[in-house]
Amino acid sequence: MSQKPKLPSSRKVYPVTNSGEASPTQTQYIESSKTIAQDKQQKKNDDIKLITDEYPPVTQEIIKLKEKLQLVDKISLSFKEIEKEDVYFYGDVIFNMKCGFGKQFNKNNLTYYQGEFMMDLFHGKGTLIYQDGTIKQGVFFQGRLVEDVFPFLQPSYDLKLDSFQNFPNGANFTGLLDGNGKKSGVGKYIWKDGSTYFGEFSDDSFNGYGQMTFANGNTYLGEWRQGQMDGIGHFIWKTNHEEYIGQYKRNKKNGFGKNKFSDGRKYIGYFRDGQFDGQAILQKKNHLDKISFWQNGNQIVEPTQYTCEDNF
Repeated sequence: MSQKPKLPSSRKVYPVTNSGEASPTQTQYIESSKTIAQDKQQKKNDDIKLITDEYPPVTQEIIKLKEKLQLVDKISLSFKEIEKEDVYFYGDVIFNMKCGFGKQFNKNNLTYYQGEFMMDLFHGKGTLIYQDGTIKQGVFFQGRLVEDVFPFLQPSYDLKLDSFQNFPNGANFTGLLDGNGKKSGVGKYIWKDGSTYFGEFSDDSFNGYGQMTFANGNTYLGEWRQGQMDGIGHFIWKTNHEEYIGQYKRNKKNGFGKNKFSDGRKYIGYFRDGQFDGQAILQKKNHLDKISFWQNGNQIVEPTQYTCEDNF
């Protein structure tokens, strides 16, 4: 755990105050009440102050919460420091994108995040601390907590069943329908073999966010369009514990993503129609990261650069 930063002896501090302060034209009695209220608020917010001449800027509340939560300052060879549009970031950067572990402080809304990133967004395990001390901790998906993006996956979620349908193929659907009798809103579709989709529908198809659990135990959690995996998703293979987090198009890996293999190897880079294609970083345990190039699933190797044993 990192040590508590030493605060400078001479510094400017700006307390966080409530909105809706009393008007200067109000009575002396109200002014007096206002002063008392401000004193109480100031005391309450003693640990919520922005140190303007310390960089990276932190709040006292964030310092305290970091120690309480035992957030760890990880070190990586690929860590970079970036400051852009009042946002300070220090962490893993891959192909000019925040990708991996990092720390970010937003000077506009005074929020601090520490955890995993994917394509510049909070994605994975992390902790988000607001200036008032509010904490959001857990698994993030595209910048939001998973339970905010996939509320229907929570045990307490009320599906508000509107209909139950059986189909000739042995499947059944439970969920909401629109005025034309088409699946619309949140629902659950179960095939005869036990495969299950639980998520958002529109126009009778999987559209939006949802989770598919296949009969063989594989799972996909992410975005859907017209019944296909399309957008950002997280796929886990049950038998070999392989997983992929990244972009999909028409049910296949397309775009940027991270593929983790059962033996710990990682391919972080670009895909086309489900195959490695483009620039990538290869990660192997106890090895330095290696930049490589791929085409149609095959690695393009410069003869003078690597030996066969160096290939991924």
